[in-house]
Amino acid sequence: MNRREWLTKMSVGAVGLTLGGSGCAGLNQILALRKVQFKLIGVRNLMLGGIDLSRVRSFSDINPLAAAQLLLAFRRGEVPARFNLDLAMRNPTENQTTAKLRSFDWALKIDNVDTIRGVSSQSIEIPPTNEPVTFGLPVEMNLMEFFSGDSLDRLVDLAAAIGGVQGSAARLSLSVQPDIQTPLGVIRYPSPITVVSRDWGE
Repeated sequence: MNRREWLTKMSVGAVGLTLGGSGCAGLNQILALRKVQFKLIGVRNLMLGGIDLSRVRSFSDINPLAAAQLLLAFRRGEVPARFNLDLAMRNPTENQTTAKLRSFDWALKIDNVDTIRGVSSQSIEIPPTNEPVTFGLPVEMNLMEFFSGDSLDRLVDLAAAIGGVQGSAARLSLSVQPDIQTPLGVIRYPSPITVVSRDWGE
C-alpha cells in the first residue's frame, strides 16, 4: 500500500468512526466528494485599480490616463485587484452518487505566495456524469499587500499575466476544504484539496 492509499484509508476511516454505523449514506457523500476532481480553468473580468485589463498584455499597453490613475493608487499603497476565478468540478460516472458541496473554505496563492482566503457559501451539486460543473469564485485583494517590493509596472504585468488578453490561471493555485451536505448533516472534508490549472486534482 502506497502513502496516498494509506492516507485515503485513514481519512475515510476517521470519518466513518465519526458517523457511526448508521452513517452509510453520509459516508457515501464523503466518498463521492473525494472522487470529484477540481481544476482552475481561467480568470475573468480582472480589474486593477478600476482599470479593465482584459485587453492588456503588459504595462506598456496601458494608456497614459489609466497609468496615471494606477500610479496614484500605487503611491497610496493600494492597488486593488478584482476578478472572477473559474473552477471546474467533475464527478466520474462510475461514482453513481451526486456530490453535494454545501460550502468551502479557500486560500489563494499567486506565484506560490500566500494571499487572501475566504469562505464560499454557495451550494453546488455535482452529478456523476463526468461532465464539468463550473463555478465562479469572486476574488478581491490589494496586490501591494502581498507584492509590496514590486514596482507598478511589475504589478500590472503580473495582473495582466493572470487576467489580461493572454492571461491564464497557471500562476495561481487554490486550496479548498469543502463542507459536505449528507443525510446526517454538514460534515467537513478531512483535508484541503489543492486546485491548479495544469491537471485535475482530487
